[in-house]
Amino acid sequence: MDNALRGLLLAHGLFVLSGAAYSAYWVLQEHAPGPAALLFFLVSLVSGFSAASGAFLFVIAAPTEEVSGRLRPRHVVLACLALLAATFAITTFGMGRPFTSELVFVMIWAATELCALLVAFRRGWLSRRSAAACVALVAAALAVGLVCYAIYFELVGAARFYSGLVPYGAVALAMLAVGALLGTGPGRR
Repeated sequence: MDNALRGLLLAHGLFVLSGAAYSAYWVLQEHAPGPAALLFFLVSLVSGFSAASGAFLFVIAAPTEEVSGRLRPRHVVLACLALLAATFAITTFGMGRPFTSELVFVMIWAATELCALLVAFRRGWLSRRSAAACVALVAAALAVGLVCYAIYFELVGAARFYSGLVPYGAVALAMLAVGALLGTGPGRR
C-alpha cells in the first residue's frame, strides 16, 4: 500500500472520528451539557478539519494525468458549490430558515470526498463498481443531511433532536464504508 493511500485512509478515519465525536457532542449537549460536551465538539472540529485538509491535499498533490479528463475535481467542487447556493436559496428564502454552518461543513465534506474518490478511481484504487458504491454512499449521506436540515426547524422534542443527530452518524457510517472499500480495493497492494 503506498503512502498516498495510507494518507487517504487516515483522512477517512478522521472523518469517522469527526462524525462520531459530533454525534457524542450532540447527545451530551442535549442531556448533560458541560466540559465533556465541549471536549467532543473540539475533537469533532479538529478531526473534521484535519480530514478535509488531508483529502484536499491528496487531491491537489495528484499528478496532472490523474485529475484530467472530462470530469475533474474542479467540476465536482463547482457542482457542490451550486448545490450549496441552491440549498441556501431554498432554505433561506423559500423556507425562511437560518443558514447554518452545518450546511457549509457537509458541502465541504462532500466536495473533498468526491474529489478524493475521483482521484482514487483514476489511480486504480477502486474498481468502477466500488467507485460507484462510494459515490452513492456520499450522495446518500449528503441527502440525509439536507433532508434532516430541511425538517429540523419544523420538529419538536425528540424528533428534532434525532433530526440533528442523524446526519453526523450518516457521514460517519458512509466514511467507514468508503474507507473499507478503499482499504480492500486494488490499491491496497
